[in-house]
Amino acid sequence: MYYELLASDRLNSYLIGNINSGHFQPMSKIICSRPDDFKPEGHSTWTPMVLASIGNLPKTIMDRCIGIKLKRKLTSEKITRLIPTILEDNKIWRSMIARWCLDNQALIKNNLSYPKNTGNDRYSDNWMPLLTVASLISPEWKSKCEKAHIALLPTREFEDSTQLLIDTRELIIIDNLDRISTQELLSKLNKNKNKIWHQCNYGRPLTAPKMAKMFRSYDVHPKSLRVSPGQSPLRGYEASSFLEAFDRYIGDVTV
Repeated sequence: MYYELLASDRLNSYLIGNINSGHFQPMSKIICSRPDDFKPEGHSTWTPMVLASIGNLPKTIMDRCIGIKLKRKLTSEKITRLIPTILEDNKIWRSMIARWCLDNQALIKNNLSYPKNTGNDRYSDNWMPLLTVASLISPEWKSKCEKAHIALLPTREFEDSTQLLIDTRELIIIDNLDRISTQELLSKLNKNKNKIWHQCNYGRPLTAPKMAKMFRSYDVHPKSLRVSPGQSPLRGYEASSFLEAFDRYIGDVTV
């Protein structure tokens, strides 16, 4: 039912918003009209969720998830099938887990454990509850949780403007530049066929206005400068003008 509704353009944003709202308990509420008198009232969306899909879910949902990629089972691989009575058969374990949670509420609240920094704050937020519980169970479970946190780290996908910053920093570092003309920077970016820039502009190479617009969001602007002594002034960029943007947006990205 979820995927049938999610496929509908009319309901798509509404359902995504409902799912996203349940990520953080203090703000996990939505406003809906009552069917009898249409008066608005709040509804909690705070609940554990397990979502499965072929391919990725919308980015805003994936960002709030701990993703586990599944592979198709080989014919030689054996599985243990779920049985209809699984909940009843494990009633004792479920009761023990609930009892542990109730007994350790204060301990959990006062001993939050945060995972190692991976450069993705939301991803770390997702793992904090699991790592906290694992740390209180035993050092062995804490170690297992930390290893899983690193193993399941999603591949980072950057927006074009951020990728432009990364590639510009790489050129500045490799060539040890303190300034570069706009045309030289464009030439270096566009000639690398392993990057997107040679066809990012509707199949055509990156242009000076498009590049300037992308840099503008990081408060980096071209100026008139002499790239080489005795040369006439050209439009270009000083390496120093990128430093704050490099630190804030791609400081943890290895060149």
